[in-house]
Amino acid sequence: MEVKESFTDFVKRWRAKAALMTERSSERDQLRIISRNLHLDYAKHLVLVQASANFETFFESGLAIEDALQTGVLPRG
Repeated sequence: MEVKESFTDFVKRWRAKAALMTERSSERDQLRIISRNLHLDYAKHLVLVQASANFETFFESGLAIEDALQTGVLPRG
């Protein structure tokens, strides 16, 4: 995830790359890979979600975390 990149843009970019793979990883493995490449602000909140979530739940959780970070509900850093 790039410094100024939103969660949504990062996940869209990742999914586009994954769609081009000839041997696509399982959804659970994709969530692990995405989690390992998130900014720490996102990763520390999504690490527990990715262990038991499908992609839709993970994505919705990421959007909620992004909103909470932007509004100051969750502190950065």
